[in-house]
This record gives sequence, structure tokens and C-alpha cells, in this order.
Amino acid sequence: MQKKFNIVSGLATGYDTIAHKSCLACGGKTIAILPTTFSNVFPKENAGLVNEIVNAGGLIITEYVSEPKSRGERINRFIERDRLQAMFVKAVVLVASYLPGAGDSGSRHAMQKQKNMANIA
Repeated sequence: MQKKFNIVSGLATGYDTIAHKSCLACGGKTIAILPTTFSNVFPKENAGLVNEIVNAGGLIITEYVSEPKSRGERINRFIERDRLQAMFVKAVVLVASYLPGAGDSGSRHAMQKQKNMANIA
């Protein structure tokens, strides 16, 4: 029996990029949620991947229409974006993460957001 899964992730280099590209290579649909505007894709090296995702019938989602006004706002958008990743999926799979206190990890943020949502439901 073949199972169909969709990838919902950020567009970060590394595991996010691998997940999106692997999904596309298998003919799957993938969704990238940006912490930026459509006109300022981050990271820039994945701008071509945005086109691949859209051309394959996937989605690029952002809630931002203007650029951040400060460095703090720019950083916070990454964390805010993680709640959307958690909202759009049935499960969050942690592939890699920093240890608590050793750096920041979008994966941990998304997992915590989904855990919080599960406790509400």
C-alpha cells in the first residue's frame, strides 16, 4: 500500500531544502511557509526552489506584505511562522534540533506549538 504524505516546512537551507526537494522528486506536493514577503524570499539560494514547488502544484505561503522594521521583528517572524507550520499538519517530525540553550531551532518551536494546540483541542 502506498502512502501519500505532504511536506510542510520552512525554506531553510539544510533539512528543509532536502525535505522539499525529496518530496518533489517523488511526485509529492510540498508547502513552504516563508518568514518573509514573496518579493524577498529567504534564504535567497532557495528562490529557485520556490519556483519548483509552485510549478509542481505546491504552495508558498506567507502572512507578510511588508518588510520588518527592525532586526528583532525579522527574527520574531521565524518563530511566528513556526505556528503556521504546526497548524497545517497532523504531525511534526523532528529531524534535527539544537539542544535547549545551545541555539534556536524552528523544529522545536513548531513541535511545541503543535503540542500546545493538541492540548487545546
